[in-house]
Amino acid sequence: MEELIDFTETFRVKKGVVSARLLSVSGKEDDSFVIFAPTFNLSGYGNTRGEAEEMIKESFDDFVHYFLTLTSSEKELYLFQHGFSKEKFKSKNFSKAYIDENGELQNLKLENQSYELTNLVA
Repeated sequence: MEELIDFTETFRVKKGVVSARLLSVSGKEDDSFVIFAPTFNLSGYGNTRGEAEEMIKESFDDFVHYFLTLTSSEKELYLFQHGFSKEKFKSKNFSKAYIDENGELQNLKLENQSYELTNLVA
């Protein structure tokens, strides 16, 4: 988990393509595999990790579809409200520093949970 201490979440919009690098937590909950990215409250689940990854990509696609309908000022406000700030000299790159002191998320009880970096593009 040490490599995540200085990790910066990023969100980028370029020519209608949105990419994000987000912290996520994953593990088993009952009989399902779950992946949860708390920044935008995205989740995916399935019988296997692959199914969960496919579902979180679909969740991200749905989020991007909504996000791209916003005006420029609404997009900026949304990202600022979620802790992102504009990178200097780059008008559509946003980043968010994330440091979890306790090493776990609250109200998410997963067996053998692990933290990872998740790259999503839509």
